[in-house]
Parts: sequence; C-alpha cells; structure tokens
Amino acid sequence: MNAELLAKTQGYSEMGGRHVRAPAGRVVLLLTVCLAGCAADRSKAEPVARTEQRFDYYYLRWQRECERISFSSRTQDYTGLPAFRSIIALGRPALPYLQQKMEEDFMLAQAVVEICGWKPEEFPHESEQEFRDKVLAKLRAGQRTGTGSAPSPASDRATLCYLDRSVSATGPMSSGQ
Repeated sequence: MNAELLAKTQGYSEMGGRHVRAPAGRVVLLLTVCLAGCAADRSKAEPVARTEQRFDYYYLRWQRECERISFSSRTQDYTGLPAFRSIIALGRPALPYLQQKMEEDFMLAQAVVEICGWKPEEFPHESEQEFRDKVLAKLRAGQRTGTGSAPSPASDRATLCYLDRSVSATGPMSSGQ
C-alpha cells in the first residue's frame, strides 16, 4: 500500500507537501446529513407530485366515463364508476385536489366523505349541491381549527380528516365561504 493511500485511509491528506489531519469523521457526517436532507426533500415532493398526477389522470378518466352515462340522473351511477373508485383509493393525500375540484363538481363530495370515514347522514341535504357545500364547510372548519383536513398540495404534513363532532355540518357556513 503506498504512503498517500495509507495517509488518506487514516484521515490525513496531503496539502502543499505537508500532511494535515482532516476531520474525516465530520466530513463524512456532514456529507451524510446533507445527502439525507436532500433525499428527504426530494422524497417529500415526489409523492405529492405523484398524487396530483394520479388524481388528475383518474379525474379526467372519470369525466370520460361520465359522458357514457350522461343520461342518468342518479349520483350513484357516477360515483360507482371505476375511475371514481380509483380517486377514492388515493386516500387522504387526494383531499387537497378533491377540495379544489369540488367547487365545480359536486359529486366529488361523496369521495371526501368516503375517504374521511364520515357518515352521509351527518350532512342532511335537499340537493347534491347542498351536500357538497356542507362537506366543504366541514373540511374548511378542520383547516381553520387545525384539527385536520386537507393541507395545501405543497404540504408534506399528514392529511387527517376533520373529525371533531363539536362543529356541526348542519350549522351555518361562515361568511367567508
């Protein structure tokens, strides 16, 4: 084994013709922490992007499936379609995207209720649009109180549904909605 290789393996490096003790343990630790941090940041962003892409794919597919049964007035016909079931299978990470789309598509409220494990009876309603409004109100109440619900798509926090029974879904909606 040559002297230079031996010196490097023992934590020394040659600088300007002199042997200088390099803090090998610290360099390795710093490099490990940096790489772990970089990998963690990337791994947080990848699932969010993947969930958004999958949601968009299933949502578009569901819209195409809906076109084939557009003659039906039964919500169950639409919510029973395979792509809708795939949206539900995405689980809680899909809540931010569902919340965004619910503004224009009231049937997605069924997916939120199913994902969150809420009971549809908690939301007495006369129309599907009213049902959607009450589900949205409950999601928003959870965000305001910090007891769960859907975070912003950029967030990597756990997405828990708002389950606090102290806020009634039948109560009046806040003026900001």
